[in-house]
Amino acid sequence: MHPRDDILSWSDRFLTREEQLVASGTDLAQHADQYYRCDDPLCSLLFRMLMDDKGQFAREFFPFYRKMSVLAFPQIEASFPVWLMLAFASGQVYGGHFPKLADDLFENDRPQAQSAWDMLAALRRRLEGTRITWVKLAKALNDCVGNGCDQKMTKVIECLQTATCAGLLASTTARNDILQMDFLEQVQQSTRPSKLPIHFTAAINGPLVAHGRRALDLMLHPLLDVAFEKYVPTPLEGHVILKYLNQELHRFNSKGEQECPVDSRNLVKWIADAMTYARTLADTDGDLLAKVFVETGQSQLRVVLKILQEVSFGIEENSPQCITDVILRWHESMFGWREPEYYGQALERIVHCVDMAIWLVWAPELSDFPDVSSKRGMAM
Repeated sequence: MHPRDDILSWSDRFLTREEQLVASGTDLAQHADQYYRCDDPLCSLLFRMLMDDKGQFAREFFPFYRKMSVLAFPQIEASFPVWLMLAFASGQVYGGHFPKLADDLFENDRPQAQSAWDMLAALRRRLEGTRITWVKLAKALNDCVGNGCDQKMTKVIECLQTATCAGLLASTTARNDILQMDFLEQVQQSTRPSKLPIHFTAAINGPLVAHGRRALDLMLHPLLDVAFEKYVPTPLEGHVILKYLNQELHRFNSKGEQECPVDSRNLVKWIADAMTYARTLADTDGDLLAKVFVETGQSQLRVVLKILQEVSFGIEENSPQCITDVILRWHESMFGWREPEYYGQALERIVHCVDMAIWLVWAPELSDFPDVSSKRGMAM
């Protein structure tokens, strides 16, 4: 089962204030305020677009803008290249899954289709022959639009829509162009989930996840929404760790979708409680833990063991603050930053730090797991 579907099936799933209002209310204006986030300028503009001739695009891709809003992604000029890259990647993912719907979007907006082709051609001129990364893709997209963030909000939306449509083309019609095939494959590789922060992937996948779902099912607490992206390849591990995150959200009881406790003081509690949770699971349900290890796979478990060994070496005393400091040093060495700049980053930090805390507790269990700590493996 996909981690998102698993979460939605939980009877004890933590509900945000916004979810509760939408679920219990019949006031359409209140529904619009909670789901469409009309106090956000970009979301408000997309909401208005739902009523005009570009309503189809707005309906399909509004979930991207909602997630960016909930994650409080910076709406400043310096961040605009990343906005463009994420919009492009969102179109790319959506078009790859729904090529017919992508064709319908272009059929209803021929000028936009031409703008998308022009952007792809400009991208190829700038990037072909280089080693493409998502950072280079973001810069090239920004160069293509002439820094649309300097313009009015409607111009920003137009630039982002063109980037999305270029992504749609990159995964559909343009892939059949023999001159574009190799280039577009490199572009697609640069935006694979393994190359991106998981909160980026959550925003990119917004329209894909939203397809065919009711609005209420798209309003998961953003911590759960970001976290499940990490565990798509390992859904059983995801079930175990997401259950802890859900449990801890109940304990904190901060109801607003943008009120998750994320500062460094709260992080100590997230990590301490995660280690208690992991220890209890190891003591009471060894069979489940063994299944998580099997799902992860022996070769990956050996990599995990090596990382855990390096992290645990730095723990000089068994106190929550000391362990948190060591995990944060690991986080900084792994991801290049320690303190988050905005809410989406802060949520991602919780996910990675909790994951590390839980696996640190499981490390002794790993050393007893068949073949992982054998002569061919890496004993703790």
